Amino acid sequence: MKRLLNCCMPLISSGLMALAFMSCGTKDKHDNRCISENHIISHDMPNGVISDFCEDSEGYIWMATNRGAVRYDGDKYLLYKHNSEAVNSLPANNVITLFEDKSGRLWAGTVEGVAWKNDKDEFVPVRFDHSDKRSESVLQIGQDPDGGIYMNTADIFQKYDSGKNEFIPVMEFDNGKPLLKFCFDHQGSFWYLSGGRVHRKASAEEHGPGVVLEAAGKDVRQMEM
Repeated sequence: MKRLLNCCMPLISSGLMALAFMSCGTKDKHDNRCISENHIISHDMPNGVISDFCEDSEGYIWMATNRGAVRYDGDKYLLYKHNSEAVNSLPANNVITLFEDKSGRLWAGTVEGVAWKNDKDEFVPVRFDHSDKRSESVLQIGQDPDGGIYMNTADIFQKYDSGKNEFIPVMEFDNGKPLLKFCFDHQGSFWYLSGGRVHRKASAEEHGPGVVLEAAGKDVRQMEM
């Protein structure tokens, strides 16, 4: 299937749509996948606010909603939800952002943490620093040219350690100038938006705020790469 969308483009319009879910404890006849207690399948769009969406390498469209992560295959919708009794599931139903890395692994950032999807069709929660009353809401997930995975919770920027399945703090931000957006260019330079200004560093782990790019004295509110 041709790629229809660029992964993690912000969804401009979102709203409430008709809900017609049915629980399914058997195999999905369309793709022979076993639908577990963590999944709900429907031919109707889930009711909820959509905050982000992306297309994965298999051609599925994924949507981040306040009721879970939704996968659309062109015919039906599969809803992935938080399950407090399961070891592996989304940290919370309110999903903020989605991202597929270069290896084809899908990541989901929620209001209570981040998780990646394994080969068993489960979302595996990842430990991260949210001490000292830091925000648990994951606003963005991204990857540098070397394959490093990073995520942003507004007040702290962290890098993924696959050996520990844990995010390690790299940069911290105060409440007055939160980290709103980040990206990497093809040379590996790290760009981020904070305090109404765009900053550029040779790498995400370089010390200091980096070079500040002024915008004719006006605050910058959005940045894309």
